[in-house]
Amino acid sequence: MATQLDSKENTAEIATSGDNTGEHGVNRLTQEGIRAFWDQPLTPKTVSPEPPYVQFAQLFASETKPQKREGDSQFLRETVNLTESDQPNTPRTWTMAIQLTSSGTLEADGRQVNTGAARKSEEILRLAKLTENSPVTLYVQSVDANTERSGDKGVNGNETPTVSTYRIEGGKVTLVEQRPSQSPKADLESLLGRASRRAGDGHLGLVIQSHGTAESGIYGDTGKLPLEQLKESLARTLKANGRDSLDLLNFDSCSMGNLDVAAFMSGVAKHMVASSELEHSFGVDVDGQNITRTLTELLANPTISPHDFAQRSIRLAQQGANDDAGNLVADMSGTETLAHVDTSKMERLAKSVESLGALLGVFVQNPAHRSEMLKLIDQLPSFGSIGTRANGTIKPERRDLGLFLEKLDESIKSGKFGVVNEALIASIAEAKAAQRDAIAGYHGENYKQYDRMSGLSLLLPGSATYSLENLTAELSPFGMIALAADSTKFANFDSRADFASSLRLEAEQIDRELGGNRVSSMLDKISSAQTPAEFDAALAQLKQGLKESLESPAGIEIERKARQQASETVSEHLRSRSSLSTPGWQAFLLAMQER
Repeated sequence: MATQLDSKENTAEIATSGDNTGEHGVNRLTQEGIRAFWDQPLTPKTVSPEPPYVQFAQLFASETKPQKREGDSQFLRETVNLTESDQPNTPRTWTMAIQLTSSGTLEADGRQVNTGAARKSEEILRLAKLTENSPVTLYVQSVDANTERSGDKGVNGNETPTVSTYRIEGGKVTLVEQRPSQSPKADLESLLGRASRRAGDGHLGLVIQSHGTAESGIYGDTGKLPLEQLKESLARTLKANGRDSLDLLNFDSCSMGNLDVAAFMSGVAKHMVASSELEHSFGVDVDGQNITRTLTELLANPTISPHDFAQRSIRLAQQGANDDAGNLVADMSGTETLAHVDTSKMERLAKSVESLGALLGVFVQNPAHRSEMLKLIDQLPSFGSIGTRANGTIKPERRDLGLFLEKLDESIKSGKFGVVNEALIASIAEAKAAQRDAIAGYHGENYKQYDRMSGLSLLLPGSATYSLENLTAELSPFGMIALAADSTKFANFDSRADFASSLRLEAEQIDRELGGNRVSSMLDKISSAQTPAEFDAALAQLKQGLKESLESPAGIEIERKARQQASETVSEHLRSRSSLSTPGWQAFLLAMQER
């Protein structure tokens, strides 16, 4: 692609090649050709290692790292605005805003391959030729492809990332704005405002490519955007442009296929597409959802309804559009789950889950029921998480709502819970019905039980979270020293000084409570050991001393405080993670705590 700049207009237009053949020699696609091509019968990946979408992937595949476009440098520190209006010259049937907030690289086939914003912006811009004489407009806002993430600020240390916004319409790509990011919130509002004005009376959609953390919101190279603020930004921008809601909201992000997310978004989006699992990027042709392929469906069918457009995303996932072209990784996909949620049905589903949670909260007061419930939950796979359970931080355990309801129903019918009252049975049936009503389409890969799931996750911790033993050990000075003393990696003669030094704070805390400096003295002996035999003897003395100190009244009180802290940590985790839309469910989770 070549870039032409007009300094008078302060615009940049990116022209695609005239023949649109691409480096793989694929023939130019006309609108009619696209329709005919994609109307072919589905070829699931389980049937053929090379389904039809491979030809499309070849057309838009990039063999080299995206090149810096001419003229970009002059815009890095200033705002570029069009003198023309964002009002459409002709009526639009669809206007899609695509925000690409997260960019990265991975190594594939011995070379570095761009992922996320860098790759997707290049691919989407190549669709320009397909917008000729089309009533569809695409707005793309992308983090600069040459920046790299570094903490919350995300790019080049303290340097603010650059965001570029393009309008794709009438066969051309126009750079409408390029400036340093103002904030995730401001960037989104700017993009959606432009798209809303361009949409007129036509349909309006939004794709957000980012990192997703379900009920905690999203984040990318420009920073974090909590779920509440995301909804607020969408609602305010839509209202300012005479709209109540988006016709379609698609999260090309991890973990956003979540009950709380769907309930929150029901006020600002009529249809939502998202994955409850982590989205993956690997190889040269897998990067979460194949958004370029999805947009091509829209360009080929510009009068498609929002419902049917959302369903196409699910159909494409079923066809294998988000998988590697040659099925090289049989047990991994860009989107291992993908659901289409009809958000107009979310009120019923949220209420049914809340009611069920309230009844289950009473039900598990029976210790036998609680024990059986933990067994059931532990058998359900949990979705991946970037969180870790260490130093008081608990990994969010999200599980599929539909799979939980099915297993709970089966357990009750098999008598594992004994006699169950009719109100609980009816509540389970209502939740299952409400879920079926809300999930308009779902795809799950045929491994790890994904194909048996429903498409929405919710917080559902198992015994690992509820058992306070390990967390108490992490929070107790006795537990910290004991864990280190049992580790051959840390407790050895060669690392004796570092071992002793790393545990000084815990030893001093115990000595303050017990009086004296018994534990600190034991660490001194470990640190000063002259031979492995002396080290082993000092380590054995430390373990015995800890045991005796722990059994003293002061030691028992230290452990009691640590256990109380662990219990409060779990409670706070459950409250903060489950209180957005379903307080009844939170009551159930809190009732599952050890007593």
